[in-house]
Amino acid sequence: MDVSLLTAFIGILVAMLLRTLLPYLNKMADAETKGDNSLNWNHKYTWTCITALVMSFVIAMLTLPAFNIPQTTSGQFIVFVIAFGYGWGINDATNKILIDWH
Repeated sequence: MDVSLLTAFIGILVAMLLRTLLPYLNKMADAETKGDNSLNWNHKYTWTCITALVMSFVIAMLTLPAFNIPQTTSGQFIVFVIAFGYGWGINDATNKILIDWH
């Protein structure tokens, strides 16, 4: 596996985890301050995270070989940042389409 693909996968994975878990942790903190401990995890978000992860990584595998990415630290950092933003956006879109609008 190319270093750029690995970097992209790590960026996508970190974005997916943060985009999926941060809103839940925020809701859990709000519920805790109100004294409500009945907040349960909605497993629809697990499925949208997995769906977005697969879609993002497949698209990254198809597009990254078309670019000449320098194998330097700065080049890999740029790949990480772009993949992070891409993964965050795809996960947000799948949440909107599959959960919020459904």
